[in-house]
Amino acid sequence: MIFMFCSCVNTKTVSNADNPKQNKSTTMTNDKTKTPKPEIITKKWLLAGFQAEVDVKDEHWPGMDYVQNALNDVLGEIANQTNPGWFVGMWQADPNADYDKPENRSKHLYFYGVEVSDMNGIPGNCIVKDLPEHRFAVFKNGQYSSGKYAWLNAAGYSPDRKFQKEHALDMDLFDDIYGRGSEWLVLIPIE
Repeated sequence: MIFMFCSCVNTKTVSNADNPKQNKSTTMTNDKTKTPKPEIITKKWLLAGFQAEVDVKDEHWPGMDYVQNALNDVLGEIANQTNPGWFVGMWQADPNADYDKPENRSKHLYFYGVEVSDMNGIPGNCIVKDLPEHRFAVFKNGQYSSGKYAWLNAAGYSPDRKFQKEHALDMDLFDDIYGRGSEWLVLIPIE
């Protein structure tokens, strides 16, 4: 089955053998006077890659450099990649951070990897993330003029806080391993 991550990306298609459901979406608008509607997908994710602690209040994020370089070093060794050329960045709550303390609210984990069809042929130093099937709002970076959560709420959707706490705050999809490519999609888990 051919699956588009987002209808606003017409330059790449990716196969999605692990999700037999049809993509259910709303139409996105380029009319800046209206709130763009995100594309809604339902998808299960199996990812292989690397993870590091990142404090977003820091000016430079060395953890981000680490995960991108580590993935680049083993990319050719990761078998069963389902969407070659697409890279998944995932922000997660840090289970070791006490978020009740304001100074810890900027601390997160950042995972960076690729989607795989199964866990065979994954180098031993990779971390595997197996996310359950869930609904995501997908939009192209730069499509929103305010913060992405304000934009999501304005489009009539709410983030799924339970999924965010247990699995992923949000995800980014890049068509370049260092995030400098022409396409950048943002996925937010929704209720």
